[in-house]
Amino acid sequence: MGHARKLQTIFGGSLASCISSLPSIGPRNSRLLLIRHGESSGNSLQLLSGGGTDHLLTAQGFRQVNALASELKSIGSLNVCVVLSSPLARARDSADCIAQLFPAARRIIVEELREMNYGSLEGAQMKNVAVQREMGKISDCWRAGETSHRVGGHGESLDDVAKRGSEIITRLLAGLPGKTVVAVAHSHLIKCVLAHAIPGLGLARLHELKQRNCAVNVIDFYAAHQDLVVMGVNLRCGMEDMLEPRQPAYQCSHDSGPSHHRM
Repeated sequence: MGHARKLQTIFGGSLASCISSLPSIGPRNSRLLLIRHGESSGNSLQLLSGGGTDHLLTAQGFRQVNALASELKSIGSLNVCVVLSSPLARARDSADCIAQLFPAARRIIVEELREMNYGSLEGAQMKNVAVQREMGKISDCWRAGETSHRVGGHGESLDDVAKRGSEIITRLLAGLPGKTVVAVAHSHLIKCVLAHAIPGLGLARLHELKQRNCAVNVIDFYAAHQDLVVMGVNLRCGMEDMLEPRQPAYQCSHDSGPSHHRM
């Protein structure tokens, strides 16, 4: 696995501090900032928002992502060349706001970054007792190592999402040597990729990982071993605690924003 495995993963720390502490990736390798979208209407209503549910960002979600975009832009060592996202609006709009501060970056929609499909539980209210009972049974299966168990009957399993997410991220980063890439996706997809890549964790312990809205995760790709190495998890923007929900949201202008390319 190379020397990269000896580096300690940072959990829940400052984004700027983590980035400043990382070694250079070198000309053959690449670095991914894998980001959860800002708060969506589904999040605020406590709904199960999976790959089949397309909720918009809330005003608070736009505040979160614009604060994050400003912090990313302020980190002088970051030279973002590509901004990727899921096709779902909450991730797509978050990525558009980031891309506007990196006008030279290519903007690409990636279908495989879509959130886990929750099957019959798509859009369900998490406060509902029956839904809580069903999700509890599913979580028990996963914790017991049954990571092929699907959500909501015809939805996806942890194995499905980890394979889909890890494969597309590895393929994309392999084609971008020496580059820094931003990708905006979703909680379960991100957790699956992280749990699959972190040594000693695994998908059965996925729920030990936290992912707040606009959390940043840093993953380095090492070409020699085709290896994803997790350097930072659930990192926070320094401006996060300064956000004032009463302020009017700045919603990035999509008309003047970057054009989208689909893969």
